[in-house]
Amino acid sequence: MRRYRILAVDPGTRAVGVAVLELGRGLEPEVVHHGAITTPRSATVPERLRVIYEGLESVLERARPDVVVVEDIFYGKNVRSALRIGEGRGVALLAAARAGVDVVEYPPAVIKQAVTGNGRASKAQVARMVCRVLELDESQVESPDAADALAIAFCHAGRARQRLLAAANPNRKRTGPAGSLQALIDRVDEGSHRKRARQGRQSKRTERKGRAAMTRTRNSVLLESHLEGVKLIGRGKVRDLYDLGEHLLVVASDRLSAFDVVLPTGIPDKGRVLTRLSVFWFETLGVPNHLVTADVKEMPRELHRFADQLEGRAMLVRRLKIVPVECVVRGYLAGS
Repeated sequence: MRRYRILAVDPGTRAVGVAVLELGRGLEPEVVHHGAITTPRSATVPERLRVIYEGLESVLERARPDVVVVEDIFYGKNVRSALRIGEGRGVALLAAARAGVDVVEYPPAVIKQAVTGNGRASKAQVARMVCRVLELDESQVESPDAADALAIAFCHAGRARQRLLAAANPNRKRTGPAGSLQALIDRVDEGSHRKRARQGRQSKRTERKGRAAMTRTRNSVLLESHLEGVKLIGRGKVRDLYDLGEHLLVVASDRLSAFDVVLPTGIPDKGRVLTRLSVFWFETLGVPNHLVTADVKEMPRELHRFADQLEGRAMLVRRLKIVPVECVVRGYLAGS
């Protein structure tokens, strides 16, 4: 597969950020060039636009990109600034058209979402994150305009990568609207609602029998824990949390989720595996932590009657003060 080059332009009239990324072997983005085209402070607007146009012509000739990516127009509170940026965009579009290169545009929020996971991220957050995902030292990026251009290029690189993968595998079965991710999620969600309705009816019957009210399982899969008389704080995508006063009880279920959808079926013993992993690392690292015990026999006596649900999948932990920390993880989903 030949290399695919992206030239990104962050438009303006005082300075224009430019960045060139290349998708080569493995289709991972590689930084070829980044910088800014600056104009003299004393220059008039027409003179600045000429300097920018000539600078972009030079970059286009040297980089020979497959596509030019420009930030889409936005509606700013400062009308004058928005007009000036619009003039810079026009010059960039003209230069690309004269060079015969296709142009793609992305709104600012889409670019921020692609880089940081937050469509309302600040310029500083975008600059830090794009340096991390492209493995650049922040000191290497000479200006905010260059950082913005790198973000624009990275945004398009993710989308271009998928198209290039599809082109490299033309015999791969195509999926229409019915096979799209959203359609899949909708079907799973609908099935989940039906499953919960059936389970609700079954739960009422089992409660009358006085038995399976504590668990809702299928083929040894624990989808939800039910500890009668113990205060339930809430259920996450996988774990159930109970209030024991000065302690909390964390029960890892076998639930399986895709994005924010909890699937109607689970994986046998998934919760036990997750709990063993947690206990292993708590013990191996030997650093202070919140774990009290994962042995049901060492837990309060009131929990012993729920041993069939808790064995191997529950942890008694101390209450800790919550410190809110936001973490953005950038990854790629590849393959079929």
